[in-house]
Amino acid sequence: MKFPKTGVRGRPWSATRRFQGWVATWAQDRRRSRQNHLLPAPVLSPANPSIAVWDWSNTNPARWNAYNSLDGGLTYLFDDFVAGTERQYAPDGGQHLMFIVGVDANGVEITQRSNAVRPDDYIILDVPGLKLWVRVESLKTLANNAVVGSWSDESGNAKHLVQAVAASRPIYKSTGDGSPAVLFDGINDVLASASNVFATNTHTIFLVARPLVTATNDAVGTGTVTDGDVLLMVGYADRMRGHTWRLGNLNGPTDGVTLLHPNAFAIFEQEVTATDLFLRVTGALDASRALVGGLVGASKPVYLGSRNNSWFFNGYVRALLVYEGNPTGPQKTAIRNYLISSYGIPTPYPLPPAPGAPTDLDGYDNGGGGVYIYWNTVDYSYVTDVRIERKLTTEPDATYIEIVSVGPGDNEYTDDEVEPATYPSGYTYRVRAHGPGGFSPYSNTVVVII
Repeated sequence: MKFPKTGVRGRPWSATRRFQGWVATWAQDRRRSRQNHLLPAPVLSPANPSIAVWDWSNTNPARWNAYNSLDGGLTYLFDDFVAGTERQYAPDGGQHLMFIVGVDANGVEITQRSNAVRPDDYIILDVPGLKLWVRVESLKTLANNAVVGSWSDESGNAKHLVQAVAASRPIYKSTGDGSPAVLFDGINDVLASASNVFATNTHTIFLVARPLVTATNDAVGTGTVTDGDVLLMVGYADRMRGHTWRLGNLNGPTDGVTLLHPNAFAIFEQEVTATDLFLRVTGALDASRALVGGLVGASKPVYLGSRNNSWFFNGYVRALLVYEGNPTGPQKTAIRNYLISSYGIPTPYPLPPAPGAPTDLDGYDNGGGGVYIYWNTVDYSYVTDVRIERKLTTEPDATYIEIVSVGPGDNEYTDDEVEPATYPSGYTYRVRAHGPGGFSPYSNTVVVII
């Protein structure tokens, strides 16, 4: 087989070389690989159309590995995988150069050099500034409901998140919403790095999580709330809330607008540039603000589940990535796509469930020619307004009309648009709550005769 004169897309071969230090020719490397022959090279012929893959690692250029598939398909794995881990990137951290060798139906040998055959996890590792990466896949050897005392950092920086206090360790769930996740109890669970992880002046955080409550729910912090600190809450008053403290603490909290709920995982992002703070929910901009105050230049640890030891997160976590600095737009999109695909994250973020039905509707003649009604709203979290309907008691339900809409916190209403002398059988009322997720069921009905 001859060394091809052109490389990828027909460019001269010299233009396609991407690894420094590769001084041997392809033929020399191939001969060396045959001498080492970790796996025997396949025999290529028209009667046996197969492919072989020669893999060169820039961290160990003396080692070539050969792989082949007799059915013409290709299943590619680095031979330096640790058996059973199913990790999708090479532990040597290097780039891998591929040669795909085959024959066509006429017995003509075909050679193609490719840098594109790379595991998906390189999307995360290739983006500059990655300082911390924990993901639930690294915990899969744990039994369901096992405590998590240490969560390994896979960024290569060894900033593992740990918890020495047994009572404050979160729980590994093998089926958290159908797939594995780490459950934080909202009482005292927190994991933290033992040392500083990132410089906070500019940073980007990606958290794959599902909050079970959405009030006073710290998710990612840096230990305190003073100059140089960072805090991401998922959420506060049912919204995402972000913080970055600069000199003088002149920036207040930044609140999102998306109504959060416990029914779905999402990617919660906080990005801080030199001038602005952005919050995003699975890539959709949720809030932004211009920042004031000087840069602090502080390096901080990472706390997952609390800002330190208060306002604990209650919910599931599948992954946390912390970048120092700001990935480009295409890089952020690639990171999100990887996380969406890996964890089945719905896009866009789904609406919350419809509110629960109001209860205990009652009413009476207020003595002034009107009707006073009142009710209980079980949960105001997903209520934007309450609709009140009325009909004549003697008429069918099809004649109900909506007479007014009141606020989500209201639980009473006085109806002055009634005619007691004209309709002695009285009026029948019902109410229902309304929110982004739709209408609740109706309450019970009440008949008021005046």
